[in-house]
Amino acid sequence: MDKRWNLLYEKVNPDTVSAIQNAASVSPLLALLLAVRGVGPKEAADYLAGGLSVLHDPFLLKDMDKAVERIRKAMRDKEKITIYGDYDVDGISSVSMLLSYFRTSGADCSFYIPDRETEGYGVNEAAVRKIRHDGTKLLITVDTGITACRETELATSLGMDVIITDHHSVGASIPDALAVINPKQADCPYPFKGLCGAGVAFKLLTALCGDTKKAVTEYCDIAALATIADVVPLTGENRALTALGLRKMRKMPSVGFSAIFEASGISAESLSSYQISFCVAPRLNAAGRMGSCTPAVRLLVTDSESEAKEIALGLDNQNTARKTAGDGILEEALALIEKGDYADKKVVVLAHEGWHHGIIGIIASKLTEQLWKPTILISKDGNEGKGSGRSIPGLNLFEALQSAAPLLSRFGGHALAAGLTVPTENIAALSDALCEYANAVLTEEQMTPSIDIDAPLDISLPLLQIAEMLEVLEPFGAENTKPVFLLSDACISSVRTSKDNKHLFLRLFKDGTSVECVAFGKGSLSEDLHKGDSLDVVGTLNINNYGGQSTPQIILQDLRRKQ
Repeated sequence: MDKRWNLLYEKVNPDTVSAIQNAASVSPLLALLLAVRGVGPKEAADYLAGGLSVLHDPFLLKDMDKAVERIRKAMRDKEKITIYGDYDVDGISSVSMLLSYFRTSGADCSFYIPDRETEGYGVNEAAVRKIRHDGTKLLITVDTGITACRETELATSLGMDVIITDHHSVGASIPDALAVINPKQADCPYPFKGLCGAGVAFKLLTALCGDTKKAVTEYCDIAALATIADVVPLTGENRALTALGLRKMRKMPSVGFSAIFEASGISAESLSSYQISFCVAPRLNAAGRMGSCTPAVRLLVTDSESEAKEIALGLDNQNTARKTAGDGILEEALALIEKGDYADKKVVVLAHEGWHHGIIGIIASKLTEQLWKPTILISKDGNEGKGSGRSIPGLNLFEALQSAAPLLSRFGGHALAAGLTVPTENIAALSDALCEYANAVLTEEQMTPSIDIDAPLDISLPLLQIAEMLEVLEPFGAENTKPVFLLSDACISSVRTSKDNKHLFLRLFKDGTSVECVAFGKGSLSEDLHKGDSLDVVGTLNINNYGGQSTPQIILQDLRRKQ
């Protein structure tokens, strides 16, 4: 599939770049990269510095004062508090932070995370009744609850006060809880709307502590884990909090983090947001996908090295089992696509009996990336189906499901990811409704994947120094991606592949200088590339540390042969 190359640097005002360069005392290239990210001259220095100064007052969040007052009363009066969380890394992290705080403070606290297989997403009435039966007076939701109107009403009628903390999109109605803390509420004045669920929970902890520095010292590592794993924008507060959390994980990792790093085969000293996203988070997510989330919570709150190592090993084994099960679902999903008529449909909805609820979201993500279409996978169980979907920029999946709400039993999520429950008899109608919605909102241009290119690359410059300089923009993630460069009119001086022919290696030459390029998983392209060919290539600049030597290399994302 051909990709569109979006040259971001052509849309930047050169005067803005010069102003950033002067204001922040940075190189022209770094000033350009900041401008492409929407950072102006006034914000540039603070953006690069990060730290506590970027974090906003938690009491700017609507209802924060009510929540803090009620929680402090519960702690004084020794009332039982239950934290109700979601079963992904964001929810697990949120529960772990609050649980740690309450237990350290001597509060009577427990937690509840629903079983993905038997209960599904969100707050459910059976759980509310069980929690009340166990003596809970105060119920606090984390990373969930913003659509739980009926469940909140039930909890209140049973004698519980409810505090909702969430970050997901707000529906037509907001639960009638004692306090609802969600920056996405229309009347919430909080200046940063991009927090994940654990980010909102962290703000609650900051308000309870009454000291931002103390909250950061204690909980920034777990908050950073969730912020990276939940793929929220790594800008503003999220970027600052993640940078602080990564710093803590590198220098003073908790026993839980140390154990999961060891199980993941990574070093704390060189930890990156990429490793959290692709090595650590999947292992923690495996707990909720393959069974109970309790071990993952225990890992994040334990002080016992032996317990942490035992849990981390178990999570690693679960993650291996998850991969095996996922391969089977992917194969079945691709078979359904091959048999079905999906070529002209802008949304893919696939349903199958018995697909594992905990894994279909991962496969939906893979298919969305491969097909470049919003994709929903539904696991059918009798008269009901539980689904998980992923989307592409241009189609807000939560709003799409909202437009088809009469067909659904329940749903929740945000622009690019959502979960749903649907009567099996409505699945075909749901597919039709979502395709109709997509036809109205998605353009043909949006149906073609694009690559955002930050800057042109001159390989005659000291690339190793440039690669090292780029580290000031970290941590990289959603909306603060690693800079992508365009190298134009380069000549191939050598072509080779890895021993298994899976990966492609090019040596490109231009203006008397050469650079190595690596295209992972693209070894087959070697058949059509030859020494002397002229190319335009797009990719990120990387440092290859091998055999005691550090050399620059370009990690290719796309290439075009010059005519």
